Parts: sequence; structure tokens; C-alpha cells
Amino acid sequence: MKVIHGTHNFKPPSKPIALTLGFFDGVHKGHKLLIDKLIETSKKINGVSVVLTFDSHPLRIIAPDKLPPKIMTLTQRLEYLEKLGVDYIIVQPFDDKFAEITADDFLNNIIRKKIKAKAIVGGYDCQFGKNRKGNLNYLKHFAEKNNWIFLEVPPLTIDNKIVSSTEIRKAIQIGNFSLVENFLGRPWTIRAIVVKGHRVGRIIGFPTANLNVDFLTLPKEGVYAALATIDDIRYNAIMYVGTRPTFDRNSSDLVCEVYIMGFSDDLYGKWLTVRPVEYLREDIKFDSMEKLKKQIFIDVDKSFEILNDV
Repeated sequence: MKVIHGTHNFKPPSKPIALTLGFFDGVHKGHKLLIDKLIETSKKINGVSVVLTFDSHPLRIIAPDKLPPKIMTLTQRLEYLEKLGVDYIIVQPFDDKFAEITADDFLNNIIRKKIKAKAIVGGYDCQFGKNRKGNLNYLKHFAEKNNWIFLEVPPLTIDNKIVSSTEIRKAIQIGNFSLVENFLGRPWTIRAIVVKGHRVGRIIGFPTANLNVDFLTLPKEGVYAALATIDDIRYNAIMYVGTRPTFDRNSSDLVCEVYIMGFSDDLYGKWLTVRPVEYLREDIKFDSMEKLKKQIFIDVDKSFEILNDV
């Protein structure tokens, strides 16, 4: 798979292009259905498959107050799209200038003239162009006018629910990891950079890796049995999401910390992948360090019991 940063850097290959577009946050089963149809279409025209996606969610520019937290990082998105067998991915920076491009100009100047698509595969919720004026019907009409192959992919439903990034975010936020895994087709993980924290965990014998989770979707506050992966090695872990009320009684800043069992090396500045497995308990304000330490021992024992079966 070739990753191209910006449509201006894309040089169309000699083979016909089948294209789809979207943000693909989570790369869930609905996205997989769309990509499968894209690849199938590219083979029918003896061509290549191209995905046009964005470096950040369009709502960051269009309506920042409605911007949802991400299910995954851009790096993860590209990794999972590659696993689906896509030939090219164009990662377009979504900035103020790009947001001003009308639906007509987007299709004419970028999709037709620059990318030179010959087939379009559109998802049911497809939107594009200034003020999101472009939709699936708009795309279909344009494709017919230019004699493109056009394929509409309907929504995928599981248990009478449409599989969508929105539903997955909701499920993550309430800790419904079984639904998340069912919609994604794999366990959900957090991948984030380890940053320096207050180092209180180290003082009480439970050093934690503090994650930079800005703009990422997080489960509800509390303690979780989890699995941490470092350099392809899996470790049992405990993940904490909360405001650290025992230490910062007036703080409202949400943190995500991971205690990795049997691991003590320095992780600052490195990427850590964490899979929350099961909710253990709510976030609690303890009267003393000793009471907190005693509870963490209990959390560790419970985690071992749970993770031994995973």
C-alpha cells in the first residue's frame, strides 16, 4: 500500500482508479464492507483501489463544538486500512482552505481531474464539499453525468443497530467493550504516547505509564483490568481513568494511567498500546496512601483472575 500525503502529491497510475472517501475512524465492520466493495470494483475494471481520507476530522474546522473524540490515531487508521488490502491511501490535510471547496469543485477538480477516478464507491452517510452540501445522491448524479461506475454501499446492521463510529464511541464511553469488539471485528485498543506524570505511583510501589490521550475516546472513569503491549510483548495491566481525587482533590483534569505488571523500564516518549478488558471499580477518593495501596493490591489480584482467561 502506498500512502500519499495530499492530493497534490498523487500521481495517478496507468490503471483505472476505483475510489472511496471518508474519515474511517475505527475502521469498523461497516468500513470493511465498503473497502471490500471498493477492491471488488477495482478488480472488475482491472484497476487499483484508492481511499481518500483526512488527517483530522472535518468537524475540527467546520464545527469545533461538535468535534467527537477519536477512536484511534491516524497511524492506526492507516495500519488497519492497509490490512484490508487497499492499494493507495491519500491523506488530505483538512484545513480552512480545503473546507471552502464546494462539492462541485471537489468532484470536478480533485476527484475527476486530479485523481482521475473512473469508479466511485459511496457509503450511505457520505458527505463532502463546503457546508457538507455533497451527499450520496449528489455523488451518484455526478458519476452518471461523467459515465463513471457508481456503487452505493448500504449501512451494515448488527443486532438491529447500524454499525457506525458514533455508536462505537458511545459504547466505549460506557465501557461496553463486547459491543465495541463486535462492531470493530477485533478488540478495541488505546494507542498513545507515554508522558511524564506526578510519579506518585512509583512512590507507593505501583509505577504507572501516563498516556497522552488528548482527543481520544475514553471509557467511563474507573479502574480496568487491561492488557498492555510493548514491542509485541503482552503484559497484564491495570488501567485507570479519572481525576486522581486522592491526590488532586480539586482537579477536573481527566488522566489515563497504566500499571504494567512485571515491567519497570522507562517508557517516556514511547508508544504504548492498551486494551481495556473489564471494568473493575469506580474511581474512589481514599483517606490515605495506605488505603489506596491496599486497594491496588486487590485490583491486581482481580485483574490476574480476569486476564488469565483472555
